[in-house]
This record gives sequence, structure tokens and C-alpha cells, in this order.
Amino acid sequence: MTLFLEQLLNGLQYGVMLFLLAAGLTLIFGIMGIINLTHGSIYMIGAYAGTYVANLTGSFYLGFPAALAAAGLTGVAVEFLVVRRLYQRDHLDQVLATFARRSMRRRPRSLTGRSKSCRACSIRSIGWRSSASGSWWLSASM
Repeated sequence: MTLFLEQLLNGLQYGVMLFLLAAGLTLIFGIMGIINLTHGSIYMIGAYAGTYVANLTGSFYLGFPAALAAAGLTGVAVEFLVVRRLYQRDHLDQVLATFARRSMRRRPRSLTGRSKSCRACSIRSIGWRSSASGSWWLSASM
């Protein structure tokens, strides 16, 4: 019975997440009149830049503004170079152009030319550990 209840709640959570995703895309498409599928890759570029700067300087507080700046500059560049040309075109052209733009950013490490992975990306195992007192905590080994 517990498994059934867990699966029911997981299904409900997944359904609500899909609804929120569809509602957000519908709102953006309805208000702006354009379908833009590059949001995930823009977030990824910002996260990579933030991680890179944080590892380079050793400070999260310098990496966070770098992530915001990289994501913002990438978004502005995508707007000027790709999306502006698509406002008067067919919706299929918008989907194809923004999907192709998203696919070009699959390997963010190629932006810097370094193949060495960063310390934050080299987590070998994540698991739950227990202490002698019976409490559990999440631990990661690098």
C-alpha cells in the first residue's frame, strides 16, 4: 500500500510539473508570439561560467555574478543574432532555429578549449551515510 501511495504522489508531482511547463510555454508564446527553446542552454552557459570563475578564484561570490553576466550576455546575443530575425516568420522556423541553436551548445567545455573537468564536476559517488547515533546524512566523495 505504501508503494502505491508513493507512486501516486510521484505521478501527481510529475503531472503538476508538466502542467507548469506547458502553462509557462503557452504564456510565453501567447504574450511574445515566439517559440524559444534555448532557455536551457542559456542557463547551462551561465552555470558553467559561474563554476569556472568560482573554481578559478575560489570564491562563490565572484562566480555568481559571472554566471549572471554570462547568461545575460548570451541571452542578448541570441536575441540580436537569431530571435529578431524570426518574429515575422512561421512558427516552425522559430522552433527549428532555436532548437538548432540549443543543439550547438551541447559541450560547454569547448568554449574555453580545456578538456580538464572542474573540481565541482568530479564527484565520484553520492550516497546516504549513517552515524553511530542512527542519524543519516547525504555525503559526496570527490
